[in-house]
Amino acid sequence: MRRGIDHLVLCAKDRETARRRYQRLGFSLTPYAGQPFGTGNHLALLDGSFIELVAVAAPERLVPPAPGHFSFGAFNARFLEKHEGLSMLVFASDDARGDQRAFAERGLETYPPFDFERKAELPDGSETTVSFSLAFVTHREMPEAAFSCASITARSISGICGFSSIRMGPDGSSRRSWLPRRRSGLPSSLAASPRRTR
Repeated sequence: MRRGIDHLVLCAKDRETARRRYQRLGFSLTPYAGQPFGTGNHLALLDGSFIELVAVAAPERLVPPAPGHFSFGAFNARFLEKHEGLSMLVFASDDARGDQRAFAERGLETYPPFDFERKAELPDGSETTVSFSLAFVTHREMPEAAFSCASITARSISGICGFSSIRMGPDGSSRRSWLPRRRSGLPSSLAASPRRTR
């Protein structure tokens, strides 16, 4: 089963610098929103997907990783110790729990799904409630990358473009496929189409 791309998580050491940079590039960004992980974000809304600009906002709220528990905040804080940029790829999902079970059956490292909701202010100033159900996945051969399947409700899209291609890999690997599949043990079902499929 091919999965559409829900969004990308891009880590930045300085949230304001990242915000100004993406606004100069012409993106419409949502107002700042805090997250329950010790991080905060702006969203660059696209046509059917978005870019999540994430920065550590409250280091004291970062939850240390533990066996069987994925810490979004700690993972991205550790990522920022080495570099900035694309830290996570999030696939679209209608059933995060079902995806978590399917990935576990294929031998991937999975974690209990995480659910939360919050109020969100849209670029036009209106407010909506957004709810999230996240199933995180990691792989031992890609320790600096994480994947997730997200079921998100009450999204409002006002962007003008989408993704044409995405590459993930070590520095200097721009000519390689963006997502290793069978060679690294990742099932072909993790292959992503360039746009959302739902």
